[in-house]
Amino acid sequence: MKKFPKIKLLLITALWTLLPSPLSAHSLNGTIIRVIDGDSLLVNNKGIEENVRLIGIDAPEAHDNPKAEKDAERDSEALSKVLSRGKEAAVYVRGFVHSGDKVRVETDVQQRDPYGRLLGYVYLSNGVFLNEKIIKAGYAVPLCIEPNVKFRKKFEFGYDSAFKNKRGLWNQARTLKLPSEKLRGEKVRSEKKGKRKKTGSPPETQTEVTDQKEVSDLK
Repeated sequence: MKKFPKIKLLLITALWTLLPSPLSAHSLNGTIIRVIDGDSLLVNNKGIEENVRLIGIDAPEAHDNPKAEKDAERDSEALSKVLSRGKEAAVYVRGFVHSGDKVRVETDVQQRDPYGRLLGYVYLSNGVFLNEKIIKAGYAVPLCIEPNVKFRKKFEFGYDSAFKNKRGLWNQARTLKLPSEKLRGEKVRSEKKGKRKKTGSPPETQTEVTDQKEVSDLK
């Protein structure tokens, strides 16, 4: 009988180790439902719809929301220009990511943002690393927020390459800027504060625009 408490403790410990940790990286295989914008996807994960925010990159906003307005103010330009670039980035991604496509989503240290979105590195069925492809094509800037910084150098290299070679959004004189270190610091602090519960939809999904309308807007 004296050994019972010890055995019980060992069993509890064993069961605890089998439980998934909210901070441990993992991957899932899913199917694309639709591309939300240049850095967000809606993915079917075994019947559950997951709003996946691509880690480490930040594409311009495609929909009118507070973040788009803040970005326009930061860059001292018209909101319409920010949204135009956001639509351009979204159309680029929709050019090769389609509904029904199979993808693998890998998380980093922190799996979800304050809005409940899954934070992921996305790989297409042909092995293409989507996050990197978008930034190397010139449709996003690097935005690595602690603790999810696994591919920070890869994304910064991709951005530098796209900018120097004037790819994507950089093929003309643009005012879109790499977020300053001050802005990055503000986002990191904001992310940490975001551990407290938030309500509402993430900025990217507050307003929906159909693919065809977005394509026509760019013509």
